[in-house]
Amino acid sequence: MQKLDTILDIWNARNLTLFGRCLITKSLGISKLVHSISTLVIPKDCVKVVNSSIFKVMSLDYEKGGLRAPSIEIMRKSLKLAWISRFLDCELTHAES
Repeated sequence: MQKLDTILDIWNARNLTLFGRCLITKSLGISKLVHSISTLVIPKDCVKVVNSSIFKVMSLDYEKGGLRAPSIEIMRKSLKLAWISRFLDCELTHAES
């Protein structure tokens, strides 16, 4: 969280458009979290802090003035669900051999 805050603070000091902020958040911010989210148990309060501080406006749909930035909570759930399919594929491979 501290590294994420530092990176976003550096870019926040620049005069970026909302689209630019969303791009920085997606490419630099989320990339710092993906590995941890997919492999560790993340407390829900931590997810809520990240979601509220980064994606309050940007996660809205285009019609509501947002940029459809991904929700950390939804990303966390999808990364966890991806492990189920990997596990099942591994089990099928071992069963066939």
